[in-house]
Amino acid sequence: MTKFDRNHDPVSKLPFGTRRDPRLLRNLQYFEAVARHLSVTTAAAELGVSLSAVSHQIRELSNRLGEALVDRSGRGIKLTPVGERLAERLTETFAMIDSGISSAVGGQPAKLTLLVCSAFGPSWLAPRLPRFLATNPNIDVDLRLYADKPKLSSLSGDLIFTTGPVRPGYVAIPVFEEFLIAVRRPGKSGKRFAMITTDPEEKRLGADWHSFGRAIGIDVDEARIGSWIGSSHYMLAMEMAKAGVGVAIIPDFQAAEALQNGLLERMTESRISSGRSYYFCYKSSREREPEILAFVQWLRREVKVFVKEQNGFN
Repeated sequence: MTKFDRNHDPVSKLPFGTRRDPRLLRNLQYFEAVARHLSVTTAAAELGVSLSAVSHQIRELSNRLGEALVDRSGRGIKLTPVGERLAERLTETFAMIDSGISSAVGGQPAKLTLLVCSAFGPSWLAPRLPRFLATNPNIDVDLRLYADKPKLSSLSGDLIFTTGPVRPGYVAIPVFEEFLIAVRRPGKSGKRFAMITTDPEEKRLGADWHSFGRAIGIDVDEARIGSWIGSSHYMLAMEMAKAGVGVAIIPDFQAAEALQNGLLERMTESRISSGRSYYFCYKSSREREPEILAFVQWLRREVKVFVKEQNGFN
């Protein structure tokens, strides 16, 4: 975990006594709401105060710290680097306060926000979540999709599933390697066929198919009928394959239910690695939280069963 440099963080320079100043606590409460929503209007509505009251609190906090915390861009706002660091700390601190209150008085369930991609979330995680919820009825789960590579931050989610690099300060648990298969609508056959690619950009057009073709020994340019059919996500590619638009290359776990229900069939029994692996990430500072521990233990069991099933099937 990367050490935090107190000499370069204005938040750490606050005199100890000022931390108990109720005005500072109010400043921080208002700032946390603005940082979470990235909107003064939404923060004001949540807090039940006026826009000017929120703006005043943010200015006062900025003056206290001697640092700009937000930048205004048109009608929106974004956090400065100092603002982002402060927001992450506040998110964790408020979460700990909420958890402490729940533990003390009971009755209030803990909550985990899970950030997932459009392939892994709907096709792998969501069908398995009922088992987690059944054994952890005291934990609420908020599942959210991200469109692009997620930013590792407590503002994004408590637990993040990603194939991207993981920065210092985060625990990264390998989930499994991604394998791709070619699928099509049942009854569609022939040596030549339309190809759906999830690499639609000009410089990488059809890269998934060229890799797959080399692995199974087919000439993609000779086998393809018509122009490339592009898709930005595996999910869209799978739906197009179901509709008979063409053959798509998608993760085997994503195709599993449609294959079982007869909505898709495999063009070949071959599968190849995409070169990506899924990781489950959370902040190192939160690894002892009961909700995190419960989810990690459950996830490890689910992955173990899944990998065993996949190895037996392929």
